[in-house]
Amino acid sequence: MPAPPPTTAFGALYHHLMRQRAPGEPFSPTNINFGLLPPLEARARKRERRALHAERAKAALEPWLSAVA
Repeated sequence: MPAPPPTTAFGALYHHLMRQRAPGEPFSPTNINFGLLPPLEARARKRERRALHAERAKAALEPWLSAVA
């Protein structure tokens, strides 16, 4: 099964858990937050940024769901 897109909440958490760590770098668990998502290409105010993250995630999630179904 392919990994979820990193621009989604599922994907951001998955990539946080599965990424390679430097030797000696401790694992630190976390809940989902906007800091785990890749940055947006354009600058935007905080309220607008969250809506843009949601739109980008929705657009990336639909093709992934059809690929795994």
